[in-house]
Amino acid sequence: MKHYVCRPVTELPAYMQAQVRVPAALTEGLRAGEVVQAEKLDENLYGNYSVYMPEQITDIAKQDWAIVLNGTFEEMSDGRRPDGNPDYTTYVYKPGEVATAIRMIPNIKFELSVDACDSTVAGATIKPGDNLVPKANEYALTYSAAATTVTAKHYLTIEATKFFRLGGQFGGDFASTLVVRAKSL
Repeated sequence: MKHYVCRPVTELPAYMQAQVRVPAALTEGLRAGEVVQAEKLDENLYGNYSVYMPEQITDIAKQDWAIVLNGTFEEMSDGRRPDGNPDYTTYVYKPGEVATAIRMIPNIKFELSVDACDSTVAGATIKPGDNLVPKANEYALTYSAAATTVTAKHYLTIEATKFFRLGGQFGGDFASTLVVRAKSL
């Protein structure tokens, strides 16, 4: 089972937040740790001034992006939210739901699960100084070794690896995570 963790490690001002509504076309949903472009307000909400329609990044060298955070709880198969301490790291935002994302500026830190990235991260020998970068027309971040030239406007540099303790029925298990710092060209 995959666990999607993305949480800020540093305190962030409210202006960095972007509320994004998962579009109906994104049937598989949106996960914590995925990246989106949040530039266009949701026109379907009357009087809306704060909820954006997320889009995939098409030009990583020029576009600003935001990373989706954890912020909700797992739903049971009948749509109810469980009492107690659910394992929210397995939650996927469904079409129509609103998720919180953080816009990238240099030097903010996140704890990000390896599962939230594409398969290149899980297969890599990760070391401090390596990077996570967006890919055009995809939501997941990908691995880039420290020696590789980064061409993305914003990227994340890995500072450390650690483990995130899972709650609920998985209380004794851990998810592999990365402590990353935002950088900009």
